[in-house]
Amino acid sequence: MLVVEVGSAVKHQAYDKKRRLQLPIAPPPSSLGDNEGRLAGATPSWLWLDVQVVDVGPPADWVKINVRATNDSFEVYALVPGLLRDELRVQSDPTGCLVITGQQHQLDNPWGVTSFKKVVTLPARIDQLRTNAVLTFHGCLHVHVPFAQQNL
Repeated sequence: MLVVEVGSAVKHQAYDKKRRLQLPIAPPPSSLGDNEGRLAGATPSWLWLDVQVVDVGPPADWVKINVRATNDSFEVYALVPGLLRDELRVQSDPTGCLVITGQQHQLDNPWGVTSFKKVVTLPARIDQLRTNAVLTFHGCLHVHVPFAQQNL
């Protein structure tokens, strides 16, 4: 497992909460415009992305995670307000497992921020060496997770 950003480790109990997300993926652009496709009676060709998000330890419902697939990668977005960059840790595994861990240094915070560990299971193999993460000042974590390249 590769650590993308270095932070402090958190030990938790077993899996407390499982949540399975099925997120729509926008279809690739076609030669027909949206209005022309609707007029012809065509239904949108939505694909469902099978992503599993699991809380390890106490549930942290205040952390919101969305996953989007592009042509060559997954884009994982997590809202983690109140945490700094050195309080977050992102780990990736080539099998498609992404672990996001957070532990605040200030224990008496007024915002209700608690320690958490979320395991995001992606439906495809990933390239852990090219995975990168960026945390904005406002608490938006963006993790770019490229697909594993096929060796031919």
